[in-house]
Amino acid sequence: DGGVHDQPAGALDGDGQLELAVGFSGKTGVQCLALDGKVKWENSEVSHVFSLVATEPNEGRRTLLVACGNGTMRLLDHAGASAAPETNDGQLLHHVFGGDDEPSATLPYVGIAYGAGGQRLAVGLTRDPEPQWRYDLPGGSCASQIRFVSSAQLLAGAERQWLIAGADGSLHIISRDGQFNDYFHTGQELAGIAGGRAGKHGVLVVSGKRGIRAWKVLPPATASR
Repeated sequence: DGGVHDQPAGALDGDGQLELAVGFSGKTGVQCLALDGKVKWENSEVSHVFSLVATEPNEGRRTLLVACGNGTMRLLDHAGASAAPETNDGQLLHHVFGGDDEPSATLPYVGIAYGAGGQRLAVGLTRDPEPQWRYDLPGGSCASQIRFVSSAQLLAGAERQWLIAGADGSLHIISRDGQFNDYFHTGQELAGIAGGRAGKHGVLVVSGKRGIRAWKVLPPATASR
């Protein structure tokens, strides 16, 4: 029941075979599927899944970090067994995203919390997952089906930065450690965001009703980061 909200792929149980972890917006919870479509396991203890992310392998096996519509987070091991995170500081989180970083990344996840009146909050998370920083985002929900959180390495020699689309057409850039942030208004309702390196500079790309636009990203000459 319900639609599919997220579906990361990866080798979860250490056998080297790719599986697809599917989170459902209804009571079905999470299913792990082989690439031939066969259900390997399912867990309906979690429900109304908004997003999920696979952690870095531990002895070849991955855990799923699951964020549910009521703001709770659960861990599902490689076989689908459920447990509560040891700590998340009591912070409600409705979404969780990973950034495809190298295994040494100390803050590999960002969570998104919804508040009263439509406010949104970004939360930088350790592997535990424990909150380390918080950043206020514009209120409201994006009208399009945009994946509103992404990551990209915009600066040479740095970890990836978080890219977060605001419902008001703004684009927010936050460093992994939360020490740097910036934002600007794109002038359109966003439908997609991406970024990366092109030669010696970074590139930001957004799409929306007015088409696709790209910006070259250069660090300030006096920047210390």
